[in-house]
Amino acid sequence: MFSTGSVPGAQTTAKSQESKKFKNRDTSTNGRLSQDKQELIDNTLCKLIASRTISPSVVEDELFQTFVELLNPRYKIPSQDAIMRSLEDLPTTVFIDHDA
Repeated sequence: MFSTGSVPGAQTTAKSQESKKFKNRDTSTNGRLSQDKQELIDNTLCKLIASRTISPSVVEDELFQTFVELLNPRYKIPSQDAIMRSLEDLPTTVFIDHDA
């Protein structure tokens, strides 16, 4: 049920326009992710793997690949080897257990 004064589909249209605006900013002219966006996602994935107990092999997992495809079909998941090379370049972080 719609509230008084609402237009059916108006909210959906506004969200679609906003989504397109962000989508266009993240893509190059050929419809692929821009190199900057690809690198940002790659770096974030590496940091996620480095900071959690997630194995770099997750990128080879079919379910993970399907999940990423659903999130953004233009994103190309780096190989496990590429992840390992990137992890070597990340600064080492030491976690101190203050309760010990």
